[in-house]
Amino acid sequence: MVHLTLAIADFMKILITAALYAAASAGGLVLLGLAALGGVVWGLRRAFGRRE
Repeated sequence: MVHLTLAIADFMKILITAALYAAASAGGLVLLGLAALGGVVWGLRRAFGRRE
């Protein structure tokens, strides 16, 4: 019974770690997306600024 409890605890640790990693990855993707969008907007503003 103790062995089963330890196995469940280890499994929960793995699940929590995976959930945190997934959240961090999603956050990183959002930041990358915002950075890419900001780069595009900056590039467009710079391009249109040169034409004027």
